[in-house]
Amino acid sequence: MQAKQLATLARDNAQQFKKIYGGDYYQIISKTGYNEKEITKAMAAVNGDTEAAKSADPVLTGIVKNVITASGAHQWGDSQSLKELTQQASMGLMSGMEETKTKEFDNTWRQKMAL
Repeated sequence: MQAKQLATLARDNAQQFKKIYGGDYYQIISKTGYNEKEITKAMAAVNGDTEAAKSADPVLTGIVKNVITASGAHQWGDSQSLKELTQQASMGLMSGMEETKTKEFDNTWRQKMAL
């Protein structure tokens, strides 16, 4: 196993590696947004995939529906225009892609206490 793989494994499974760290491992993981799977499922759902619609996130599908409603396209657009608008609006969901931030803390308190 390479060092990069080990570091990734240790970071992603910090609780399992806690004994190696002597119990002195502190980390904050902050996730914002939706993951790729949730977004692609919502995109498929609003573009007519009935299977995806069964489990798609209602917030994401609601965003696309609200954009289409706000545009007034139902009054002026034909079915082809609505289809194209739905495809374009669903692409906007990609801007809500998940961002993960990880921060490890300085765990040298034992050495500082020994001074």
